[in-house]
Amino acid sequence: MLNGRSMSSLDMLLEGLPEAGRTDLFAALQSRRFDAGTRLIEQDAPSAGLFVIDGGTVRISLEEPDVSAQVCDLGPGEVVGEISLVEEGKTKARVTAQTDVRVRWLSPRAYDDLVEQFPELRLRLRQLASERIAALREPG
Repeated sequence: MLNGRSMSSLDMLLEGLPEAGRTDLFAALQSRRFDAGTRLIEQDAPSAGLFVIDGGTVRISLEEPDVSAQVCDLGPGEVVGEISLVEEGKTKARVTAQTDVRVRWLSPRAYDDLVEQFPELRLRLRQLASERIAALREPG
């Protein structure tokens, strides 16, 4: 399960981040909207950045050569896109808007700038990414 904790992934990300880091993070986030059915993140692509879900629902799915699997749906207070940011690699899953979605988006460049000033942000995202990767590997 990707969100089996009582704390949202945004709350987890902000926990322990200094006030200046929180302020700079929120200042760097850009509001975006996606219609239902729009892909926010395509699997096996370069990082699209970090998305903080403000409204609506997204579905995380994995596409393998012979199989397509829906992993979970996430809603307000959750973040997606963290794995490819911290691993500096390709995205691991597809993220599609299931409803009209409002997000706050952090570009990969803005992320790089922020983690230079606030390394705690990278540590928090790595922790979240590790949890998500473990959950993606869980059977069933």
